[in-house]
This record gives sequence, C-alpha cells and structure tokens, in this order.
Amino acid sequence: MHSTFACSVDSHRHRARQRFAFLLAISAGFAASSASWTIGQEATQKKSDSEVVIPEQMPGDGDFDKAIQLRIGVDSMEKLREVISLVEAALKKGLSKASEEPAKTFLASVYKQRGEFTMRELMQNPRSSARASKIQGELLDDLSRAIELDPSMIEGYLFKAAILKGRQDFGEAMDVINAGIAFFEP
Repeated sequence: MHSTFACSVDSHRHRARQRFAFLLAISAGFAASSASWTIGQEATQKKSDSEVVIPEQMPGDGDFDKAIQLRIGVDSMEKLREVISLVEAALKKGLSKASEEPAKTFLASVYKQRGEFTMRELMQNPRSSARASKIQGELLDDLSRAIELDPSMIEGYLFKAAILKGRQDFGEAMDVINAGIAFFEP
C-alpha cells in the first residue's frame, strides 16, 4: 500500500516537473523579443527555433491541478472526498486530451486509497452489522468506480472480490475475479 502511494506521488512529481519545464519554456519565450506564439494547439512541440505551440487549456484543468496538489500529503477521508470531487468535476468540465487519461487513472487510485482507508477503519473500529454492511456497500461502489476508470488496477478487483467473499456473495466474487483475469488475458 505504501509503495503504491509512493509510486503515485512519483508519477505526480513527474507531471509537475513536466509542467514546470513547460512554464520555463514559456517564460523564456516571452523574454525573447523575436518569439512567435501559437495558442490553442493540443500538444507542446517546437515548430521552429522561435515558435512554440502552447497546449489548449480546458475548463477542468484547474480543478485537476488543485486535486493533484491536495492529494500530496492527504491524511483524512475528508481530504480524499475533496480530491475525488475536484477530479470528478474536472472530468465533467472537460480536460485537455493530454490530461484526460491521467486524470482517470489518478481518480481510480484515489478511490482505491479511500477504499483502503475505509477497510482499515472497519478493521480497527468494529461497527454494528447494519452500519458495517452500509460501509461495505460504499466501499464496493468506490472499487467499482476505480475499476471502471482504470481496468488495469488489479488491486481493485482483488479488494472487491475479498469484500464480496466476506459478505458470502461467492458468485459475484468469482465474477469480479474472472473480469480481472479477462482484462489481462491476451
């Protein structure tokens, strides 16, 4: 669990470094008097020695950036809910093509992390069976959304199947495992 979070942080640091490098390139271009800029293109690329294409900003990009910053050092369920809200809003508003898939993967990992927090809470603080069942239902919803966003996240299938097994829903647990296997089969 800790190494998955570390990888996620490294991934976000890499993206932050890319954006920082991009901003440095922009500021260097503004300093050069002969620079010519084209705005509204989808990918950053150098067209000539003096022309740089700036990626188009979409309405959801700001929310996605805020979510990335908020997730660093997240330490509570409330912050995780806020991160989820920001990324879901970003996806609804629209993201640049370069950000859409990373946002879905990022959101899937946040849902999985919230699931891990919830499972830990259930183990540490036993609840009444009715309350535990409600929490497990919410957990299953989170894991289903994580799998929907990132079908390659094998932990989502495993956690979901384990919860279903614990609820003695063996048929559905096997369906989840088989869906995970089917995704990874050539």
